[in-house]
Amino acid sequence: MKKALKVIIRVAISGGLLFLIFRNLDFVEVRSILGKANVNFLWLALGGYIVTVMLSALRWHILLKIHKISISYPRILAYYFIGFFYNNLLPTTIGGGAIRALYAGKSDKKMKETFSSMLIELIIGGWALIAFALIASLLWFRQSSLYKIIFPLVGVFVLVNICLYLFFERGFMSKFKGIIEKVKYKGIRDKAKNFYNAIYIYKDKKKEILETVLLSFVIQFVIAGMNLSIGLALGFKLPFMSYVVYPVIIGLLTTIPITINGLGIREGGYRFLFAQVGLTGTEAVTLSLLFYIIGVIGSLIGGILFPFMKFSIHPNKSTTKPIIGGEKI
Repeated sequence: MKKALKVIIRVAISGGLLFLIFRNLDFVEVRSILGKANVNFLWLALGGYIVTVMLSALRWHILLKIHKISISYPRILAYYFIGFFYNNLLPTTIGGGAIRALYAGKSDKKMKETFSSMLIELIIGGWALIAFALIASLLWFRQSSLYKIIFPLVGVFVLVNICLYLFFERGFMSKFKGIIEKVKYKGIRDKAKNFYNAIYIYKDKKKEILETVLLSFVIQFVIAGMNLSIGLALGFKLPFMSYVVYPVIIGLLTTIPITINGLGIREGGYRFLFAQVGLTGTEAVTLSLLFYIIGVIGSLIGGILFPFMKFSIHPNKSTTKPIIGGEKI
């Protein structure tokens, strides 16, 4: 019941935001813009979307290998497409990340490890998103009004780094051991400990973490290329950095879990930010909708794969419990 209520609330918020945006939209102008679109650039944007999924799957593959999870990259890529299919086309409170982690966990009989790797991937992706937004804003703030958001970005970046440091600081986290031990149900208590240990294993994997951070930066550049391709398809002549900076800021806003897949927040963000470089509200929303539609079309690959994907169980696999400094937390 609670999950259904959350979905209803998110749908209502997305619907309300889209209504506010669309009520002032000039649909005649939208039709005119789309009628002049260069389809070749739109195909290029779709190719960019597929590349982002491939790079994201590679990032997760690196993290899964730390747990010695032997799932092939093509299968992980298929799980990733299915996850995006869930995100883009199904109004569910179960995110695409959880779906692909469930698939991978059942395949290799290492459920807590796959979920911990998925969580770490989200953390790395989020950290890289904030860092990329901050760096890009600092590079371009003299030519835009972005100086207004630099201080909030710095604050968020510092706060996130402090939280990550404390989370991976064994001495600090051990203070919560007493609280964990007071959990009444032993099964829940043990699962909490094991899950933390499965995450903690990443602390000393600096090479792999660096690789995934660099991949996250490349993903953001590809997303900028997608927006540039759509802008060129629509005939917009905008500064290149607007395609780099604005989408990443909008991406940060859409991580706020109050709408269905960022619908409403994304369109409002495009309308406000791209107005800074001369687009009309209708032009900016058209750019946003095409970006979303291309993502939906690309994620249909997951819908095609979904009926054919079966769990590949490895019966001889055993789940090991990662330890911290020679003893469990």
